[in-house]
Amino acid sequence: MKNFLLFFVLFISIKTYSQNDATKIEITKVVYSASFGEESENLYKVFSKVISKKNEIQNLYKLLSEKNDESLLSKFGIDTISIKNNPEKLISLYDNRNDVSWNKEQRNFIIKELSNISNYKEKQKEYFDNGCCYSMHNYYRNQYIIKVYNNSTLLNEYKSRKFSYGYKFPWTDNLGNKIYNYKIEKIVEDVFNENSKNKQPLHDDELLKYLVNKIIESNINELYKLSAYSYIDDINGLKSNFKVDSFEEVYGRGRYIWDEGKTIKISLHNDEMLPNVNIQFLAEVVGKKLYTKDSLLLKYKRIVEKVQNINFVKNYLSQNPESKLDIYFFNNKPINDYDIDGVNKNPAEWKKQDDYIKSLDFYKKIT
Repeated sequence: MKNFLLFFVLFISIKTYSQNDATKIEITKVVYSASFGEESENLYKVFSKVISKKNEIQNLYKLLSEKNDESLLSKFGIDTISIKNNPEKLISLYDNRNDVSWNKEQRNFIIKELSNISNYKEKQKEYFDNGCCYSMHNYYRNQYIIKVYNNSTLLNEYKSRKFSYGYKFPWTDNLGNKIYNYKIEKIVEDVFNENSKNKQPLHDDELLKYLVNKIIESNINELYKLSAYSYIDDINGLKSNFKVDSFEEVYGRGRYIWDEGKTIKISLHNDEMLPNVNIQFLAEVVGKKLYTKDSLLLKYKRIVEKVQNINFVKNYLSQNPESKLDIYFFNNKPINDYDIDGVNKNPAEWKKQDDYIKSLDFYKKIT
């Protein structure tokens, strides 16, 4: 009796597997279109291909049926335990495209960010989501749908993401399971005779370096602010004359920075200024120190007094206490070389203008 039951169970198992075995795979490519800024998209074209060779069917279905028990980071070779244990070592992976000095405050800040695993998940998702959407230069999106049949019975359906460019995965099945497998991409491309520029997705150390760089770059504004702590002694030296409200490195050129080097902006106030007036002292880094404060201390009182005694300014600030007036001071003067050049220009521009005026004499001769 036991042997009979064993045979019966074995027969049922074999029968069930046989019924669920794939006999055909249909792949449909759906192309959508929309103009940039439109909220809805339209069906543009549909292409379909059928895979009927048994070995090709089994190979693709096996890839689509793989289990994803591990996290996405682990699947692509990222050791999250090592990240948590050694976040400081990861700073060395940064390519330093923004020339971060890595003072104590910057290091402490970024170590917290680099030890936060959710940041890696976010940047990995952004990496795979690249090319998801319509843009000014991308009017079409593709989606691939893979249907697996046992004769006429649909066993499962897998949909790629919709994308303008980039990877087709993740593939999502009927139960909402997601499959990230580059091999599926290449099989689908071969079926449609496509030749995408997508390379094997980053894994292991290459992916880790990419994610670390993305995390650091996404925090570059804060790192620029903290850069000013490298000159904290010079900044504290201003406290004998001012209250220091804030300080940070100027990020990029800004509207007041021309081709100057690293510049620290320090927001200053004292009792000689109206409550809503501040001095923004932009001090260039010279060697390992900030530009001397001597000129600022010598000139600021006269400049502040001159601005605050303008009737319109004084009345407006008094009637609008929530407003703010910033008086900028660049190294040793209240106007920088960029603004001076914008008004006065330079010898090269003077010559260019003189040559233009001279060229007009030609038209005088022919009229």
